[in-house]
Amino acid sequence: MAFPPTRRLLDRCLLAPGAGPSTSTQRAGWFHSQVTARTEDGHRYQAIAAGPGDPGYAATAVMAGETALALTLDGDLLPTAKGSLTPATALGNVLIQRLRTAGHTYQITKH
Repeated sequence: MAFPPTRRLLDRCLLAPGAGPSTSTQRAGWFHSQVTARTEDGHRYQAIAAGPGDPGYAATAVMAGETALALTLDGDLLPTAKGSLTPATALGNVLIQRLRTAGHTYQITKH
């Protein structure tokens, strides 16, 4: 953004601040992701992640908020892994339970 030609190009392509979906549209949205995998020994698994709220706005805000709350309030319950970690590794079941309480679905089933 500091380079004027780049800034002008991005200003033409990107939405202006506040130009995203309305609050009602964000609340009416939802996400559902389903992945099926097969292991080398032939076992099949299905993973589902789903929840209410537009995934680009409302659901992401819930995920970020619950992550912050888990880090702030649930430190003694978090996994002991150290280093550069994904949220799932760093926060484990604590975050999953918080997100489930917020209305999200996270499940893995063996088929």
